[in-house]
Amino acid sequence: MTAEQRALYRRGAARFLNAYGRAGLRRKWSTSAVRAHTAARRIARSAGDPSEEAAALNGLGAALAMRGRYALALDTHATARDLTDRSGDRPGHAQSLNGTALCLDGLGRTGEAIALFTSTRDMCVREDLTDGEITARFHLGLLLSQEGRAEEAAAEYTAVRDLHRALGRDLPQAHAGVHLGGVLLDLGRVEEAVAALTDARAAARRSGDLHRVREVNRHLRAALLREPPDGD
Repeated sequence: MTAEQRALYRRGAARFLNAYGRAGLRRKWSTSAVRAHTAARRIARSAGDPSEEAAALNGLGAALAMRGRYALALDTHATARDLTDRSGDRPGHAQSLNGTALCLDGLGRTGEAIALFTSTRDMCVREDLTDGEITARFHLGLLLSQEGRAEEAAAEYTAVRDLHRALGRDLPQAHAGVHLGGVLLDLGRVEEAVAALTDARAAARRSGDLHRVREVNRHLRAALLREPPDGD
């Protein structure tokens, strides 16, 4: 096997391990994610692939944050950010910034987290980094809602829903719609909440995820109970 072939093999192995780690994160399997992303980082570095190494570091940071190790996760995302700065990997850079903001919130530094999510959102809009924008907007919506800034949260959730719709992503569109419906109810905008949740139910049905359909239906029933009868 030539040196070039070995490097290609290692890059493929790093991509596989990163994908496995991301699957572990989705399932909340933090230990599996830490192991996979740690191995992916080592292999990506040996292959001379800074983008895949940064992806491994960002995944590792997310797994560490999931375990409550926010300070170490911050350092991990900072290393990823340095790598992406040098390599010009803008999607990876956005991912590291979003990961950093999540860690700041975990450490109770909510104001800093909101500011970083806001600046990351704006950067992603300028650079057309849709996935980074979606992540920043969604978590910004969560934090703004927690801080009682429901109007701003509704704007972020609306943007997230519409971005997912444009990309044909039915399940995340439904997820964003549920959050949007919730903040609209908090604002007393019941008819708009019902419309958002009805739209979310349609997206959930298209996705074929029956669990999500049932979840949206629960929220929709609660919203309908708050809607005044016709004529009132």
